[in-house]
Order: sequence, then structure tokens, then C-alpha cells
Amino acid sequence: MHQFSQSKGYFAKTDCIDAKLLAYYGDQVEITSDTLMDKNRLVLQEYSARKIQLKALITGGKQRQKLTYLSPKLLRSIKRTIKQLEQALKIICAELESYIEADKHLSEKRNLLKTVKGVGHEVATMCITNLRKRSEKYILAKVV
Repeated sequence: MHQFSQSKGYFAKTDCIDAKLLAYYGDQVEITSDTLMDKNRLVLQEYSARKIQLKALITGGKQRQKLTYLSPKLLRSIKRTIKQLEQALKIICAELESYIEADKHLSEKRNLLKTVKGVGHEVATMCITNLRKRSEKYILAKVV
């Protein structure tokens, strides 16, 4: 946008100038918005985000578990919490898998991404659940 404003002879930056430039830019350049995300895609992103959160919590718990000065009661509490978090993670992963497997299109995208060297099941799943449509199209175009 900075280069566009300079090309039109605007070197100052104020809200009024910015508003005029954005309107002018919108008239000159074909702008398309991302399609609204459907409910299924939002659910997938929520599951994916929760999976990341749970993994971080489990990692933190395991690191606390290594502390040598913990009392036996605290250590048991941490182990119990880790076990509960791992159960929750299994449930989230199963739900995420069922959503992806139920959607033929997403399942095919993930399988296509897995054909790339170094991209496994986990990375492919994260890509299809977290990337926006435009990024997804770009990446899949590069794969094919």
C-alpha cells in the first residue's frame, strides 16, 4: 500500500489520506475477499488449536516432573495431570481424524501433501486445518 500511495503522489500519512487511498485502491485493483469459513473448517481449526495447547501442557508437565526437589505428593499430582492431558489429547486427535476422514476433499488434500518428502501425517494435518484457502491453493499447486 505504501508504494501505491507514493505512486499516486501521496507522501504524507493521515487517516483522511489513508481512507481516500484505500477507496481508490479498491476501485483500481480487483480485490476478492476470502470466502467465509464454513462451520466444519472452524471446528477443525478449534480442534487443531486445542491439540497444540494440550501438547504444550503435556510438555510443560513432563519438564516439571524432572525437577529433583519435588515432593512425592507433587510428583504424583503432576503425573496424574499428565495422564489426564494425554487422555484428552487422544480424544481430540480422534475427533480431528474423524472430521478429516468424513470430508473426502480434506482427506485427499492431506494425502496429496503427504507425498512431499518430509511432510508426514502430522504436518499435513496441521496444514489442511490451519491454512487459509489461498495459501492452501498455492501449496497444493506447488505439490502437483
